[in-house]
Amino acid sequence: MLNLSGLSLSYGKHLALDNVSFELAVGETIVILGSNGAGKSSLLKALSGLEAYSDNTRISFDGVDLTNMAAHQRVDLGLSLVPEGRGLFPALSVEDNLLLGANTRNGRAREKENKAYVFDLFPKLKARASQLVGTMSGGEQQMVAIARALMSAPKLLMLDEPSLGLAPIVVNELFETLKSIRASGVSMLIVEQNVQASLGVADRGYVMETGRIVGEGSAQELLSDPNLEKAYLGTSAEI
Repeated sequence: MLNLSGLSLSYGKHLALDNVSFELAVGETIVILGSNGAGKSSLLKALSGLEAYSDNTRISFDGVDLTNMAAHQRVDLGLSLVPEGRGLFPALSVEDNLLLGANTRNGRAREKENKAYVFDLFPKLKARASQLVGTMSGGEQQMVAIARALMSAPKLLMLDEPSLGLAPIVVNELFETLKSIRASGVSMLIVEQNVQASLGVADRGYVMETGRIVGEGSAQELLSDPNLEKAYLGTSAEI
């Protein structure tokens, strides 16, 4: 489904990504692990078309070359990003934020169906459809952000630090929801520092350090690696 090769990206003289390559298959969930500054968010922004990258980079999605394609065209093809910080419109209602997410070719065609799906996935949002997003808790806003991304009918859902700043009970609920999304057939690429929770929903994982992929394996292999947290993520499984 997604094929990436030779991705390098710099901010001025700082090399954020250095020759990153990987593949993601249809229906697969992959997690990208690493400490702050490893280049994880830059990776998702590059795939989304939000950051310029080196000329030798090649990106294809469903057999379509994305390398020089604009961000909005990538969304139309089925890539959807839930950014770190959520990027919501706090002065608009839950429903209005969701409708903005449906403003793609596939999203418009399936707006009614997708809204029913996200309200089933997040019943609290249906009950609060008219509430201004800015008055909601962090966990509720994350629900809106994920639901808005799903309104575009994505083939690949990318999430940047979805558990950041959330209470442990909310994190547990969040990853149970991601399991449901995975079961629906949507592929996912998740950037996270929460090792246990993210690998619990993933098929495979990659470990990044200073802009490079330095480790990879199945979710079970990475969960069983006693050196993973200490080497790349500190001593805690939840950072």
